[in-house]
Amino acid sequence: MPPNGQQRSMLNEFMQITGVSERNALKILKSTGWKLESACDRTRAAGTNIDKCGLRLDARHTLYPLDI
Repeated sequence: MPPNGQQRSMLNEFMQITGVSERNALKILKSTGWKLESACDRTRAAGTNIDKCGLRLDARHTLYPLDI
């Protein structure tokens, strides 16, 4: 199901904050129950402890959730 208006706004904000693609931002936000602060925390944590936050970086430093 596509994001509603509030979720779309949160998605755009998350993409601006983190620089991740829309596809990855959507996956990360869904995995945190659409909690922007939690999604940002997971993304920041990926830089220092990728395994514990469930994200990985590709060769271009793009974040991807591990469980999807």
